[in-house]
Amino acid sequence: MKQFFIISSLICSFFLVGCGAKSGSNTYDYAAPNIEHLKNKKTINMPFEKAWNKIVAQLSESYFVINNIDKQSRIINISFSNNNPERFIDCGTSHRTTTRNSDDFRSYTYPIAGSSRYSLELGANGFFEEKADISRDCSLEGRINLYLAPLTKNQTQYSVNVRYVLKNNITQNIRYEHQASPSYVVNRSIQQNVITEAFSTNEHYQRTAQENDRFFTLSCGSKGTLEQKLLDLL
Repeated sequence: MKQFFIISSLICSFFLVGCGAKSGSNTYDYAAPNIEHLKNKKTINMPFEKAWNKIVAQLSESYFVINNIDKQSRIINISFSNNNPERFIDCGTSHRTTTRNSDDFRSYTYPIAGSSRYSLELGANGFFEEKADISRDCSLEGRINLYLAPLTKNQTQYSVNVRYVLKNNITQNIRYEHQASPSYVVNRSIQQNVITEAFSTNEHYQRTAQENDRFFTLSCGSKGTLEQKLLDLL
């Protein structure tokens, strides 16, 4: 009987320690970007015909995909894609902290327009705690209108307008760990989601977002990197 009591006490202690452990916690802060009005047009000291032929030649040798050329409408439509969106757009910065216990504190700071990895504590459920490892893989696509029009015999107006589409592919690897023995996992699952933000040059894009039961205003805008690169072609 005494031996049974000792074994039973050890079993109870295992579960009580788990049940009494402090659940993990998360914090989240968002820093909005500083969106400024961009220069996306200029006057070229060049006749329209010469400017038009030069821009077509430049584009044919670049990584841009030419979708349509309409000289009568004076519009060239091109597209591009990139796996480093943070080079071209700014959607602000996320700062997270995750605390499991006094020995496990993690901090993550990353641009929302860039890919990232982080972990979350999702709360306790009985003797188990729900946790998630998050992967964010961001990519950028763009459709661009280039507009050229004669101003005078020897001058041409040139403007660039980009439609950005940011895709954030989110994968959550969720697991349930025992509080006293993290290696004891009773369930695993994978959840996937895609979040899309779309906006144009000099559009101050905003939408309501939610994190940790808090609402905030997510903002996005162009850095002007792509617009300037295209303006520099002429």
